[in-house]
Amino acid sequence: MAEFSTTERTRLWLEANELHLEDDSLMIRRTVDCHGRSRAWVNGIAVTVSQLRELGETLIDVHGQHAHQSLLKPQYQLKLLDDHAGTQQERQAVQEAYRRWQTAKKQLDDATSNADALAEKAERLSWMIEDLEVLAPKKGEWEALNVDHKRLAHAVAITDGLGVVLQTLTEGEAAVSSGLSEVHGKLSSLTRYDDRLADIASTIGTAIDLVEEAGRDVSRYLDRCDLDTESFERVDRRVSQYFELSRKFRTEPECLWELLDNSRRQLQSLTMKKDVEALIQAERTARETYDKKAKLLSEARLSGAKRLSEAVTKEMQKLAMKGARLEVSLIANPPSANGVEHCEFLIAGHAGVQTRPLIKVASGGELATHQSGDCRYYRRRNAGADFDL
Repeated sequence: MAEFSTTERTRLWLEANELHLEDDSLMIRRTVDCHGRSRAWVNGIAVTVSQLRELGETLIDVHGQHAHQSLLKPQYQLKLLDDHAGTQQERQAVQEAYRRWQTAKKQLDDATSNADALAEKAERLSWMIEDLEVLAPKKGEWEALNVDHKRLAHAVAITDGLGVVLQTLTEGEAAVSSGLSEVHGKLSSLTRYDDRLADIASTIGTAIDLVEEAGRDVSRYLDRCDLDTESFERVDRRVSQYFELSRKFRTEPECLWELLDNSRRQLQSLTMKKDVEALIQAERTARETYDKKAKLLSEARLSGAKRLSEAVTKEMQKLAMKGARLEVSLIANPPSANGVEHCEFLIAGHAGVQTRPLIKVASGGELATHQSGDCRYYRRRNAGADFDL
């Protein structure tokens, strides 16, 4: 595994291959198993070996007579042109416009190609929502129903038991509160003989207060409780409805509220996708925006191509290449994140010959010479900055 910082050239390649980054870090991982099979990932996304090779060429360059092969690659030539023309702002605008256009195009394609499937799914969601809305489940309601159901199902045991508790605490002849009061009176009378008994008497007094308070709490509970048959039947019906729908939709009862919420969102999303006319207009608008941005980029590149051709040709005359010249040609491409053209360097090695693509005429030594001319020009243009193109 290796981590790299991305360059503009790398980001263009990633955008063209729909491998978007959240930041400027790039994690590359490659494995080879015991049978020699190779797999590769870029930031966790699987890529082919050929894609990995192309990506690697945007990250590093090997130097030597035969190491100037990157100069032959159209994407590298385009990068040189863009660097010279200063098209960073236009390139970024094209990349963003292309991303928006492709998103709108995918939404339109999904809506038109899957219209029948979307309609069927929308119908299924509609009847599911209709059934769930009758129940109207709420978050946390199932848990509360279980508590109430358990309490109401044992109403007789609760009321009978609390009656015994109340009788024992405060109301019976042998009530705990009466016994404690008698003990407290006895201890209080004995404190005149020994002050140390006062603390014990105080503790008993506190116990009396607590017992009487507990008795009042039990009495209030019995007065307010809804431990009746009608309440139990109401809760039991609700629990049965939960169970019925949970079996129907194959989910847990406590998840029904979430199923309703998710189904509503999915149906809303499908309804938006079904609005094909709106999607067509959105795709058309996004394409028009892309075309405008791409045209501005093309104009900047065309102007830059002329200047770059003249500047490098001038430098080539100083490298024993009298009459040699470079022409930077822009060739139309299908729309992409890089614009609507690619770049090709055309070279004439001396006066009186036609220019031909650099890849067809240049040997390794000639590449080094041509690249030297590029280097000389870029060093002058950037006031002594180091470039190794």
